[in-house]
Amino acid sequence: EKKKDIGFIAQDVEEEFPALVSQIDQRMGLNYAGFSVLAIKAIQEQQTIIENQQETISDLLKRVEALEEKTQ
Repeated sequence: EKKKDIGFIAQDVEEEFPALVSQIDQRMGLNYAGFSVLAIKAIQEQQTIIENQQETISDLLKRVEALEEKTQ
């Protein structure tokens, strides 16, 4: 059975995050530890979006309930 590696391609990463790519001679390497900082930042941004959406949902539910009370 052939082992499959999971990872990033340095050339693809270099386009978006050149600071995470190093090159020695003809070989490119990645700073995988640097990805944790990016991941944490992305999670924080997503959490903010989730919280904003939850507030919007709660507000909309209150408005729907108020409208339903008026029609009864």
